[in-house]
Amino acid sequence: QNYYEPKPTLLVRIGTDKNNFYEYSCPVDTGWKEVQVPFNGFLSLKDSLQGALNLKQIQGFTNDVKRGNYRIKGNPSLTKISIMTVGVANEASGVPASGVVWIDDVRLTDVIKEFGLNSRLQVEAQFSDLGRLSFGISGRDNKFRNLNESIPTTSSFKYNIGGSINLDRFTPEEWGLRLPVNLNTSYQLDLPRFHPGSEDVTIMSKENK
Repeated sequence: QNYYEPKPTLLVRIGTDKNNFYEYSCPVDTGWKEVQVPFNGFLSLKDSLQGALNLKQIQGFTNDVKRGNYRIKGNPSLTKISIMTVGVANEASGVPASGVVWIDDVRLTDVIKEFGLNSRLQVEAQFSDLGRLSFGISGRDNKFRNLNESIPTTSSFKYNIGGSINLDRFTPEEWGLRLPVNLNTSYQLDLPRFHPGSEDVTIMSKENK
């Protein structure tokens, strides 16, 4: 392309507001053309910029960076998209451009369909007047959510064991003792799905690089 010719560029911008968004750009050609915007490019760029930052630095991230077709400004998230803008810009400074650009359709394809698991088991046993025992275990992965919940951010696993025993049952009845003993213990483990300060760059995606 001649240096003195206009350079019309298609821009697709998604984000939260004018200070936090992802942007994809590509040249405008004549004739109909299908433009695909791979979201993985946004996440890779974001991770490369914020991977070495701490939580406070990520939350205050205001940089405006463009690499290739991808641009990121601020700290956007694919889980919080409230605006989408499609437009044309002329990247040739001082060279006017004119024409008509038609946007025929905008579709979201290859939607991720994830299987979430939530399980729970509770067992209780009563041993006459000697005592009782209870055991509970539950697990929930980071892909399971109820209809009224937002995107889950952690996987959790927990269990609890409890019971009681009447030690006086091992003593002579004429002693008249009452020796109930209660025991309880519990454990919980939570594993985050996303990197700190991010709601769309998962820990698994970074570890698999």
